[in-house]
Amino acid sequence: MKDKEKKMFVQMIMFFFVIILCFGLIVIKTKSDYFKEEKLNKKFDLYLKDNYSDIYDDVKILKTYNKNGTYFAKVVNKNNKNLYFNISYKTKKIYSSYKTDYLEGKTLFNYYEKILNEELKKKNKSSEYQNITISFDTKLNECSELIYKRLLDNKYNIPIYTINLEDNILFDSISINNEITNINNYINKIGFNPKYYNLTLNDQKNLTNTMSVKFKSDIINVETLDIGTSIVNNDKKTLEKYSIDVKFLN
Repeated sequence: MKDKEKKMFVQMIMFFFVIILCFGLIVIKTKSDYFKEEKLNKKFDLYLKDNYSDIYDDVKILKTYNKNGTYFAKVVNKNNKNLYFNISYKTKKIYSSYKTDYLEGKTLFNYYEKILNEELKKKNKSSEYQNITISFDTKLNECSELIYKRLLDNKYNIPIYTINLEDNILFDSISINNEITNINNYINKIGFNPKYYNLTLNDQKNLTNTMSVKFKSDIINVETLDIGTSIVNNDKKTLEKYSIDVKFLN
């Protein structure tokens, strides 16, 4: 009996030893990660000062975190959390998505595209135009100072975006003009004011014939311009004059 009690006592001691050891290792790991993240926060801050001094006062670094051995941190604009870029640290090197995400505004435009497309979907439920989307085909660093400030202030429904539409029509000048006029009237009616239209048109007589037509919305009201005829006749002089980009995709 004593031997059995002694054996159980030893097993309990060993069990508690393992528990304490595991707990200690967890604490050490947690502390180690914490100190490393704190150290990397300072390293990231110095990296921003050295490489992006022009925006340093406009941004803040959120908490550093570890994912699969790589340390990440998000650098967010103080005035608009949807304009940000990521910096990461791995194998003693720092990587940044600054140019695409922040300078060109990809993260901000992605956010605004999502909002505008949700609004478009709500207003477009009963329309014959189901294949409509909104995209921002511009870059933030190419916007004027006025537009830049408005975008940071969450004023996103300003005429700098593109309406994209795919539809099947006859490839003649009248059908093309009607398509352009009708979609423009409809888009304005439901409260949108795009800078560009990007139409993907399929020939009803042969759906393997597809053309892409992109143009500024303000040329629709030019009385002397017949867009459909210019496209059908491949009038390059007129197409270039009004910056109408026509491409045959198939």
